[in-house]
Amino acid sequence: MAFFAPLLLFGSACGPGGAADGTSGRREPPRIGNPEELDQRVVERIDEARLAVLQRPDDPRTWAALGMIFENERMRGRAVECYAEAARMDPDEARWWFHMAGALSKIDRNDEAIEAIETSLGLHADYAPSHARLGNFKFEAGYLDEARAAYEHSIEVDTTYPGGWVGLARVQLQMDETEAAIEILERVLEERPQDLLVKRVLVGAYRQAGRPGELELPDDASPKTERWPDPWAEEVRAHQDDPALRKVTKFLMEGKQLEALAVLEKLRDKAQSPDDERAYLSQLAGIYLSLERMRDAETAYRRLLQIQPENSQVLLSLAEVYEKKGELPSAVQAMRKALELNPNYAPGYRQAGRIYYKATLFAEAAEAFEKVRAYDKDSTGILYLLSMSRFGEKNWEAAEACFMELLEAEPDHADGWFGFARTNLKLRRLDKAERALETAKAKGFADEQMIKQVTGSLQRARQRAAARGVQGG
Repeated sequence: MAFFAPLLLFGSACGPGGAADGTSGRREPPRIGNPEELDQRVVERIDEARLAVLQRPDDPRTWAALGMIFENERMRGRAVECYAEAARMDPDEARWWFHMAGALSKIDRNDEAIEAIETSLGLHADYAPSHARLGNFKFEAGYLDEARAAYEHSIEVDTTYPGGWVGLARVQLQMDETEAAIEILERVLEERPQDLLVKRVLVGAYRQAGRPGELELPDDASPKTERWPDPWAEEVRAHQDDPALRKVTKFLMEGKQLEALAVLEKLRDKAQSPDDERAYLSQLAGIYLSLERMRDAETAYRRLLQIQPENSQVLLSLAEVYEKKGELPSAVQAMRKALELNPNYAPGYRQAGRIYYKATLFAEAAEAFEKVRAYDKDSTGILYLLSMSRFGEKNWEAAEACFMELLEAEPDHADGWFGFARTNLKLRRLDKAERALETAKAKGFADEQMIKQVTGSLQRARQRAAARGVQGG
């Protein structure tokens, strides 16, 4: 089964100088083996990214970011190690497998690349570039029928993504279906008249059909591959070195956010293309958010969404902005869209649960926190939030079960005892509720107003039960 294969392939990955941590299972991030032979700029970039991993070793995003820098600096073996560690910590996130597949393909480990991209597709089958990438790997390996199937799946998922159509045309050319390939390529070129990659394939198709000279490439045609809409691949490109951003990085490391902000704002205003603007906006928005300049942060994130409307990470950040502004309906809308685009991003559900709970969408909050518990079973904090969400949706039996599990794991959780008391009050187990309330006070629960409310409710419930001749449980 493809899903498990990469785990077995990469489970023992460990970079030079990196040893497994015997207590947590975490690994030290890969080091550069020959720093004295490299440009100092490269060494500094990697050292900064390694520091981020060491500061947040349990965050798969820091490992993936380090992998992207290694990949951009052509250290693809180390990139694979980093992506593998991100995938080990967060195996349900399709992007880590997607990035791993790309790095593996660049070091001619094609069979492993195919397994990694198939794992990514098993987690997120609705991402057209992943199907096209699988088609590319199969095409390069000579499996034309399987490549055709992958490209056709890409087209089924998203008929507007050029990679599926161009890939299918390449297979058709290999199978001497030249006219069918030309028909596809001409249609794609009509939609993307400046796309040099499509033009190159079409020029070859015309030659194969005995129609040389029907289309000419411009003399100054760049050999660069066209950037088709692919937010996941864009993540890697975003970690390319930008000399203008080195000064920004230095300011941020020195805690000089305002100085970094001034440089980024000038760079944004001078950006020559949306792609350049995106690189600066991403950092700008984060600084605005940390400075609590919410209006500016919102503007930056909304502009990023205009450039990359399918970027789930931008939507998660925008949801955070709306949450901090107290605009909960907008926060909920952004969060739902983010999780719709990337339903396997486990850490996003922690943020989602918090926002849904604040918006009194308790059933959705409970569902989100259940997903978090699937990968963070030992977090009593999440279990408490799940218990409160069950209480909020008036699912008293489920709330009681969650509170009981919480208090078994953390007997001194005063808020948990108070929630348990309220839940048993709703279940009309009055003796149990009263004992739990006394325990909550003994454990340090000190909200006098809340205690007074529950005490009053208990007294009234006892009076009603006495009037009916019922004993409290």
